[in-house]
Amino acid sequence: MIKDLIKKGFYLKKEKHYKQAIEVFYKVLEQDNKSAEVLMEIAELYYLINNEEKALNYIEQIIKINEMHIGALKLLEQIFLDKKAYKNAEQTSENIYKISHSDEDLLDLLILLNYQQKFEDVTDFAINTENSDLVCEKAKALIALNKADDAIQLIKFSLEKNDKDQKLNLLIANLLLSYNDIEKCKYYANRLDYNEKSEKIMNFWGKYFTIKQDYQKAEKAFITSIKLNPDNSENYFGLANCYFSSGKTDAAKKYYNLAISYEPENRHYHYALAKLYYLEKRYKKALEELNDGTFEERMLKVVILCETNYFALARKEIENLIKEQPNNEKLLECKEKIDTELGLCKK
Repeated sequence: MIKDLIKKGFYLKKEKHYKQAIEVFYKVLEQDNKSAEVLMEIAELYYLINNEEKALNYIEQIIKINEMHIGALKLLEQIFLDKKAYKNAEQTSENIYKISHSDEDLLDLLILLNYQQKFEDVTDFAINTENSDLVCEKAKALIALNKADDAIQLIKFSLEKNDKDQKLNLLIANLLLSYNDIEKCKYYANRLDYNEKSEKIMNFWGKYFTIKQDYQKAEKAFITSIKLNPDNSENYFGLANCYFSSGKTDAAKKYYNLAISYEPENRHYHYALAKLYYLEKRYKKALEELNDGTFEERMLKVVILCETNYFALARKEIENLIKEQPNNEKLLECKEKIDTELGLCKK
C-alpha cells in the first residue's frame, strides 16, 4: 500500500501535479510520520508551489530527525538565497560542506563567498587543484585581492595536469589580456576552441580581436556572444568597445547604452560612454555619465571642467584627488596648470 502511494506521489511530481502529489505523500505520512525522506518530498513540493513557509516547517521536522540531512540543508540554503539572506545561506552552505567534504559543496560555498566579496575567506580554503571549477573560484578571489601573480601561478599549476582545460585557459587568457600582455595571452588563447556555442569564449575572442585591431572578426565574435546570451551586459559592452576603437561612434553609443540598460550601476560602462561624449566635445552629456566614484571618472571631470574654463571648480576637484594621491605627479602637474590659469602660481 505504502509503496503504491509513494510510486503515485513520484509520478504526480514528475508530471508537475505538485498539489496532488502533496496529498498523496500526506497519506504516506499517516502510516509513517517519521520518514525523513517522505517529509523531504513534501518540503520540496511546497517549495515548488512557492510556499516557502510550509517548506521550512517540513525542513525543520527533517532536521529534528536527522540534523545532517544534506537534502534538507540544501533546500534550506536555496530558500535563504531566494530571500537574499546571504549570511544564513553561507552558514548553511558551510554546514553542508562540513558534512559532505565534497568538491561540489565546496564549490557552492566558494561561489557564495565570492558573490559576497568575501575574497579572503575564499583564499583560506585548500582546494583540489585538479578541479577546474574550484581553481577558477579561488583564482577569481586572488584577482579581486590584487594578487594576480598568485592567481596565474595557481592556474598554471592546475594546467600542468590538464593543459587543454577550456575554463582555466580562458580564465588565464582573459587575465593576461586585461593586463595587455598579448604575447603570453596568445599562448593560452591558442589552446581555446573557436567555439561558437560558448558565449564566454566568443566574448574573449571579441576582446582579443579588438586589441589586435581585427574589428571585423571582433564584431562577429561579440554578435555571436550576444545571440548566445542577450542578457549579459558584458557582451554589449565588448561590442561597443569594438565599434569605438574602429571609429563607429554612433554604433558604440548604442551598445554602451544597451550595456547600461542591463547593468545601470556599472561605473565602467558610464565612464566609457562619458569618454566617447568627451571626444565628441559633448561635455554636458559626458558629465551626466560621471559621478564621484572612480578615480578615472573624477579625473575626466577635471579635464572637462578645464576645457570649459571652469577652472575654480576644476581646482576644487583636483585638490580632493591630491589628498588621496599626494605623490601623483600627473595630478600635481594638472594643479599647476590650473593655478596658472587662475593666476595663483607663485612667481
